[in-house]
Amino acid sequence: MTPIEANERLAELANTLKSIETVLDLPAMRISIADLEEQASAPDLWDDQAKAQVITSKLSFQQGELRKVEALRRRLDDVPILLELAESEGDQASADE
Repeated sequence: MTPIEANERLAELANTLKSIETVLDLPAMRISIADLEEQASAPDLWDDQAKAQVITSKLSFQQGELRKVEALRRRLDDVPILLELAESEGDQASADE
């Protein structure tokens, strides 16, 4: 893959991830997680087991989704640096990876 092709593919991936982040509404998700964490830390949480299970399930799901998207963002943000390093070292195998 040429550097131009790699940059084009990277731009496509960045646009796709941005769309995902927009649809998920990460700021609202973080607020929701904070609210659920507060509810989950209530001393009387398990007085109503059904409610507690709903809260902890929602919290776990949202935290997992946020972690996945944040991990993808970090990896995608690292790619230009890795491409630059591979190009500067003339390492085509690393650039292709």
